[in-house]
Amino acid sequence: MQITAASVALGKARHLDIDSGYAYLVTPTTLSYTKAGKPVTDKAIVTMSLKKGSSGWQITGWAWADQ
Repeated sequence: MQITAASVALGKARHLDIDSGYAYLVTPTTLSYTKAGKPVTDKAIVTMSLKKGSSGWQITGWAWADQ
């Protein structure tokens, strides 16, 4: 089974808290890819914790919940 051409698209945030260089985000997400030559799309809700550093925001943890 070969998966190729994967891409992730984040939707409009359902929840976003930002405080002192840390953030908590809940957003709908779409994962698109090709599996065995056929296009596949998976939809989910992703929850992320982020920290702002010198090079920008970095994901420090995340969870994926299928829709």
